[in-house]
Amino acid sequence: MASKDLVRFVYASLIRQIYKFVPKNRTLQLRKPVTQSWGSYNFTKSGKEYEDEVINSLLRSLYYTPKSTRLTREDLLYLVRSNFKIQKQAPESIASDYLDDALRYLRNLSEQRRLDRCSSESFTNGLLVEATSQFTNIGKTWKNQKEYIFTYRIRVTNLRDDKVQLIGREWNVYDENKSLIARVPLSLRNSIVGQQPILYPGMCFEYCSGSPLPTPTGIQMGCIAANILHNQVGDLEDNDSPMAVGASVPNSTGSRLLFKNYSLSPRSSHLQDVGSESSSDSDDDKNASDDANSIDKSSSSESDPMLSNAKKEVLESLIILKINPFLHIHPSVDLSNHIQKEEVDLTVEPI
Repeated sequence: MASKDLVRFVYASLIRQIYKFVPKNRTLQLRKPVTQSWGSYNFTKSGKEYEDEVINSLLRSLYYTPKSTRLTREDLLYLVRSNFKIQKQAPESIASDYLDDALRYLRNLSEQRRLDRCSSESFTNGLLVEATSQFTNIGKTWKNQKEYIFTYRIRVTNLRDDKVQLIGREWNVYDENKSLIARVPLSLRNSIVGQQPILYPGMCFEYCSGSPLPTPTGIQMGCIAANILHNQVGDLEDNDSPMAVGASVPNSTGSRLLFKNYSLSPRSSHLQDVGSESSSDSDDDKNASDDANSIDKSSSSESDPMLSNAKKEVLESLIILKINPFLHIHPSVDLSNHIQKEEVDLTVEPI
């Protein structure tokens, strides 16, 4: 089969995939593959600048490129038809180059479908959280049992008008049988891959970590604790460098001690001493004013009144960023037959 015939064959395959896997009333968002190593982090571009970077990395050789990373079925069809029309007019001598491009786009579309299926977005109080998972490899547990290893990427973009500091996160990881296999409790001393970064307006913090699963598929959800900074307690040694406060987990004294010795009860968003027993369900249902009063009372005997005020200020400026569920899916799993995220019932007993 001549190169041009192969290009036409790939073109037809792309059109069929778009019609089959991109519903008419939904969009496909283009995403970079999750290739970073666990524990890596960085401040990245955001908004239109980041979208242009994604488009350039995935579709750099196209004559016509989209203006946004969010594409409807009609956008994708127009993109494919317009570019293949240019390729159709090319001489046979360079048709092989176009064939390589066409095959790469076919692979990209399949990969983007899977990334879209394994991603979620959530927006809380002006903060956008994007999560994406990708299969890494198959490993062995210490009991010599097979495990499926996934890498996930979290992007937090500050769309507020003030600074925000990310100070901790919570994760709940389930296998395909809805069994809870891992839980990281929300804690102000957890940090995020060893960091507690400050996000100025418009900034984005991105990090990667991973989850090993005993099954080919699973689901993960959680939240991030963030502190709104008003040049008060949370603005620790702010030298106009976002990572000046995030080079390591705070472990010194003064206001930094606040982020080391107190954990967060996620249902009530109140601080509790790590060394104390867990609060009861009735305690978790108290409102924010009750929590603040209890902290004031428990702090009255502390030798450092500055620390007492610090705890209260962080409590009042604390927000919890929900991370919507995202899927872990092994490449061998047929996406067309896999259960939709919206249909997953994740009602579990509280721990």
